[in-house]
Amino acid sequence: MEQTDREAARLLGPLREAGPETGPGVDIERAIRTGRRRKGARLAVRAAVAAAVTALAVAGLPNLVAGWSGGAGDLRVASAPTEFDVRRQEFGIGSAGGFTPYAFETGKYRQRAYLKPDRSTDPAAPAATATLYAGRQFDPAGDPAPPVHDRRAVWLDTPGRAEIAWEWTDGAWAVASVPADLPDARDRAHRVAQSVEPDASTPVQIPFRVETPGVWTGVVSAIGKADRKPSVRVVFETPDAPGEPVSAGIRPKDPGAVADDQVGGRPAVVTETSVTILDLGQGLSGFVSADRPGRLGADQLRQLAATLHLGP
Repeated sequence: MEQTDREAARLLGPLREAGPETGPGVDIERAIRTGRRRKGARLAVRAAVAAAVTALAVAGLPNLVAGWSGGAGDLRVASAPTEFDVRRQEFGIGSAGGFTPYAFETGKYRQRAYLKPDRSTDPAAPAATATLYAGRQFDPAGDPAPPVHDRRAVWLDTPGRAEIAWEWTDGAWAVASVPADLPDARDRAHRVAQSVEPDASTPVQIPFRVETPGVWTGVVSAIGKADRKPSVRVVFETPDAPGEPVSAGIRPKDPGAVADDQVGGRPAVVTETSVTILDLGQGLSGFVSADRPGRLGADQLRQLAATLHLGP
């Protein structure tokens, strides 16, 4: 879990600068309702498939189901996705265990919600997380834990954390994690897990346009009130620099920032690893940044930043 925590800290850097309450106003309740409707529809489809297989067996045609030679009860419908759509949040989550969601990170092989202590305004306060893994990405082992949504669960042995893992769908696992030094830490972790509603498939709100010559690997967005300024970033890799993630996004404008350059005719701050457009309008700035100096140079970052504009 340590490697993914370090990656998360990198991705969430600009969001912490903007404060935990900023965001595009993700409607968590709506996500939960949508997830429940989709879950019900999928259960109905699975029931129909099982009925059809049973009918085939009665008709003496079991070999029409590839690789299956038993009864209908032996046929298991595979439901675990091998990867996620980075432009959609695959699960909804509410406040639970004394924590409230403040940011969401999508990715192809995992998606994660970050939760801060209730009523806390300190961005450095110990956070809780809930992480959904795609199939075959994570296979936990540990002591038995209380079921989560009636599915099997185990306690993970992670130093400094109370973590519960559960099989959120056949062949795929999720993890809820809280600081271990909290009172009733395991109970809190279990309550965070119970607040997770998979299958939400909610589109990520991306209120800007940018030309990204490459593959998107994730989106990180703040969760907050609709009247607050959004903080959203997309993460991608370019064909010229595979394995070197680049971020492009927007965040609340820093009134104290002073321009030292111009990019696309707009005042900007330019460094070796980042370009910040100081004023995109609507009280927002835009940025393109790399983790470290690499094959993608300052000139290429400038070219990317020049394409950054507000809009759907």
